[in-house]
Amino acid sequence: MAKSFRRPAVTEEEIAKRDKANALCQSIAYKGPMRRKDIAYHIGVDAASLSTWTRGLSVVPDYVIDRLADLEKRVSASYTGNESTLKERMRKYIAYRGITINSFEVAAGLSSGYVASIGNSIYDVTLGKIGKVFPDLNTEWLKTGKGEMLNGYAVIEAAQKDASVRVTELEAEVKKLREENEALRSQNSRLVERLLKEE
Repeated sequence: MAKSFRRPAVTEEEIAKRDKANALCQSIAYKGPMRRKDIAYHIGVDAASLSTWTRGLSVVPDYVIDRLADLEKRVSASYTGNESTLKERMRKYIAYRGITINSFEVAAGLSSGYVASIGNSIYDVTLGKIGKVFPDLNTEWLKTGKGEMLNGYAVIEAAQKDASVRVTELEAEVKKLREENEALRSQNSRLVERLLKEE
């Protein structure tokens, strides 16, 4: 019979350390913006350990909390809240969504490395692609920095309605194609029967 490993009960102090580490990581990710592996690199630990600590699978060492707090102070000092470049705004939104840059690029149909190489302008077609996949993102803010990062509820609702209408249209088209396919199969069967009779 295999022995099962049982972790001792978690103390309130351990929970507080985990919550503090998570809060610091989220602040750094938002203001940096940095991914967890970048944060781990900057505080001198490996990404797997940081993940283990922030998920509560082991106790967060005090030195990690201290290094995270120091990094957060440095990041906050350079954070203005006024993202001046398109790349900074794009990274801020990606951090807000809690996804990787690569996931964002794939979802929006952008080339790999697009975010890293973007200048301070964007084609309207590209902006449209991003807006369709991420309807909560205010594309005017992304393009110019004006307004709020997120669209209001009405814009999101309209995008969802458009998507619903499109789904209905596609379902009708599929139904029509199935009917045409069935008619062609029936016609094909009759032609095969006629050819067989002629032989």
